[in-house]
Amino acid sequence: MGRPVLIELGALPEVRVGHFESLLVLVWRGQVTAKSLDHTNDIERVLIQRYGRISVIGVITEVSGGLPDAQMRDKSKAAMKEFQANVRGTALVIAAHGAKAVLFRTFLAGLTLIIDFHSPMKVFRATDEAVSWVQGMKEQDPVLSHADLAQAVADFVHGPASAVAAAR
Repeated sequence: MGRPVLIELGALPEVRVGHFESLLVLVWRGQVTAKSLDHTNDIERVLIQRYGRISVIGVITEVSGGLPDAQMRDKSKAAMKEFQANVRGTALVIAAHGAKAVLFRTFLAGLTLIIDFHSPMKVFRATDEAVSWVQGMKEQDPVLSHADLAQAVADFVHGPASAVAAAR
């Protein structure tokens, strides 16, 4: 098998979504909206139908909007509850910098301790750490053990954001 490449499945100005086999990668570049959450949830449903179980890496590169409001938190929790039986684990990467990023990282780390989500979830500062953690998960899809997966995820996160850049 050659070097892994993530395939873009959808993009909005605030989010770009891709996958490599059963790994779903979401790159958030702005304020999460009901439309963007519905869009990403639809894509997640399709991947779950195809693979049965998936792993998720969410990368937040920009926290300009701050913390999600109560409505968005409730909508996110509902999606997590819907998908929890089919998600091996979720790695959240706060790649943004500055005080807002620290606040966001702290908020998410605390949230992972109190939410009722049966699959593992962990917050990271870098994509390579998140990929390594995902690769080591119990009952992980063997294809995700590829040595170049971390680079493929980084390329997707930092690479040309075709639809995102065009939409801005």
